[in-house]
Amino acid sequence: MKTDIELARECLPYVKANGYEEWLRILAAMRSAGLSCEEADSWSQTQPKYKDGEVQKKWRSLENTKAGLGTLIFLAKQNGFKPSGEYNFSIQNRSLPEIKEKSKRFTVENETANLTDLMELSPINLIDDPANDGRLLLESLYSPEEFLFLGDNYGTTVKQVREWLKEEITKYPFFIPNPFDGKAYESSTGKMSFRCDAAIAAGRFAVCEMDNLPIENQAAFWLKLRTKLPITAISHSGSKSLHALIKVNLSADKAEWERVVKRELFENFLVPFGVDRACSNISRLSRLPGHLRDKGLQRLIYLNPEA
Repeated sequence: MKTDIELARECLPYVKANGYEEWLRILAAMRSAGLSCEEADSWSQTQPKYKDGEVQKKWRSLENTKAGLGTLIFLAKQNGFKPSGEYNFSIQNRSLPEIKEKSKRFTVENETANLTDLMELSPINLIDDPANDGRLLLESLYSPEEFLFLGDNYGTTVKQVREWLKEEITKYPFFIPNPFDGKAYESSTGKMSFRCDAAIAAGRFAVCEMDNLPIENQAAFWLKLRTKLPITAISHSGSKSLHALIKVNLSADKAEWERVVKRELFENFLVPFGVDRACSNISRLSRLPGHLRDKGLQRLIYLNPEA
């Protein structure tokens, strides 16, 4: 698995600065990701209006900025970057019976772990201000042109990621992890909707949660499965559950989703461990990290874009 520095270096050939302010933001992201001042200067030499010595002058003042690796990934994806570790994963390609056999002695109720245990194992460093977690999630997992839903239970707005990132997204409690095609379809209620199942463009993630056990038991469960399933993100709901995104990379075909996710992944594997089967629909809402709800802060605990 790549380190933050290795992934940042892969991004650099694709990152372009459009103006002075964006150049400063990129420098801050490079520093946060662990790259050196020398590497930042070498990259800057490939950009318009390079000035010798300018990087060195600005480098120390970048310590408290909030850009990071997610910023580099997002900007690189705008120019065609795909991390070398990304691949089209299908749940069928991993033997769930074998995983279940190896996990059958694992009793969720008897295992505990701290959230810090998961955070320390996150491939993407999560020590930044949690209010930035939603932006980091969107920048790391989606391309700028993809359509997503952000809002409350009754929201209807679907926009491209690049448009959402122009807003203060911490005000939105939910998002739907699977991208939409940006068109309206007739929903199950008979009304036209941009966020119904029919509008899904790809079944990329399965949303998983279990709130019938203490957080410490839930953390132990996802810690156990971290190396067995492609867990892309885990977030704290701000209340009593952890929400995990498992990368399945399916099409939007209903029959394929029913067979692979609902039956094979959920009913035959996750539900017996206590994962809520109600989460298995393709347009399931999940808590958006960075939002402050009445009960607490929704925040990222684990992020692995290359799962």
